Amino acid sequence: MAVRIIVFLISFCSFFALVTSPTYPQEQSIRVYLEAINQIQKNAFYLEPGTRQQDIIRETLRAYLKGLDRFSTYLSPEEYASFKESQKSHYVGVGMDIEVTSSGKILCIPHAHGPAEKAGIKFGDLLESINEVSVLGKSLMEVSTLARGEAGKEVLLKVRREDQLKTFRVKRAEVRTKSVWLDWQDTLPVITISSFKDNTQRELKNALLTLGAVPRIVLDLRGNLGGDLNEAVDSAMLFLDKNKKIVSLKTRAGVGTQYKSTGTPTNRTSQLFLWQDKRTASAAEVFIAALVQNARATSIGEKTYGKGIMQDVIELKDGSALILTTASLQTPNGALYHEKGLAPTYPLDIPSPQTDHYLAKVRQLIEQEASSSPSSSVKIKNEPINPLPAAEKDASGAAGSTVLSRTEPERGDPSAAYFICFDKSYDTEEETKIRSLEVQRAFDPTLDPYILQRVTEGSVKFMICLGTFQSVNEAEREQLRISKVTNLPTFIKEVRPEDSNGGASKPPANKTKGRKVSLPPKTSDLTCRVDRSC
Repeated sequence: MAVRIIVFLISFCSFFALVTSPTYPQEQSIRVYLEAINQIQKNAFYLEPGTRQQDIIRETLRAYLKGLDRFSTYLSPEEYASFKESQKSHYVGVGMDIEVTSSGKILCIPHAHGPAEKAGIKFGDLLESINEVSVLGKSLMEVSTLARGEAGKEVLLKVRREDQLKTFRVKRAEVRTKSVWLDWQDTLPVITISSFKDNTQRELKNALLTLGAVPRIVLDLRGNLGGDLNEAVDSAMLFLDKNKKIVSLKTRAGVGTQYKSTGTPTNRTSQLFLWQDKRTASAAEVFIAALVQNARATSIGEKTYGKGIMQDVIELKDGSALILTTASLQTPNGALYHEKGLAPTYPLDIPSPQTDHYLAKVRQLIEQEASSSPSSSVKIKNEPINPLPAAEKDASGAAGSTVLSRTEPERGDPSAAYFICFDKSYDTEEETKIRSLEVQRAFDPTLDPYILQRVTEGSVKFMICLGTFQSVNEAEREQLRISKVTNLPTFIKEVRPEDSNGGASKPPANKTKGRKVSLPPKTSDLTCRVDRSC
């Protein structure tokens, strides 16, 4: 009489360990595993009808990896395709990052002014379901895939806030993934780095070039969950002299790859203040440790999250992928900080410190430095930001980009008009008009796009400019705002009344109104990032 075993006493994780033990030949292990899958498909009482062998195999892989650590998982071909789509400069979703908590819950981190935040989702909400599908036990990629879809369609999110279950209807929209913003707090330039994506280093470098040789800079990494390790390393190099340690990877075989700075830094002189909080994690912690432990910056705020491990994305032959934790991260001084976090140089010992508290600490440190070293070459209190020396004019007579001095008198010829021009030439006016439509869709209505001629080495080219401004100062102030939106280099162009009859430039043509530019990011072949965006 045949006996059917209905209850399996050995979990899949234990079964994997058994068939992959050294005493089992590889081919025999695979045969036993497939035999078990076949028995499950034929006899398992609770198996849903229509379940395929490949579905069972994928779930066993997922279960096994989840048993290793909460950051490792398996992505089906469909999920991996969605993952790769998410690495583009924009995607359609609800505008929210997600993270797995230590208890396995899905934490909501809505983007500022994004669809999720507008609908009422708050940081700290725990996601329960999407369109009535529970997210319990699902990977971050599975959850992200559920949230994405067609633009304009509503998605139903249920979250737990404290002890209450709340439901929100969120309309999907196009989400852009810009990660660096430049702003000012009084006379302090503040560069916010929201995450490390495949265009972060480029955006950060452009912000630094826009600022020029300013005395001090704030780098705001609060709420930065990390992202692409290589981008964090490259971003740290913008501030470090050659051959400085940035991070080391400790693999199963011991200490492996060590990353050091190469080349010439973009900024080696500005005094740096790093803002961190309890949500600052992973690649952001690498960036902070690299600058602080190389005595290049001072950190302020709360102890960081403490995610000091790295995941690799490994593509498989059928189009699926593994996300594996492959190494722990060591700071330049050799410290392991996983599940420990990084303490700031200057802690803010108050619950949930706000921006004003961070600013107050920066001012306090600046004042202390001023009082302790009055002869210091760095001016401390109420010092205007000095501009870079005016750049030489290019072949068209256009001046290079300069940086704002906020207290200097208005500069420029009162009879002239000034423009902010993108440093890119086009062969025909027709092509320039087409490109200007992108500008029209990208910038707010306070700026008008113009097409100007540009004579370079005897040939006439065309360029897109924004204006008009009454002085160099006014144009430079707007140039700082534009740096938040575009990643292209710009310069200030002066047009005098006598230029209207030809020459290096001519009066504005094809004047159109417009709103904000979105430029494609650089491509990247780096694969140590795990998607958290939905």
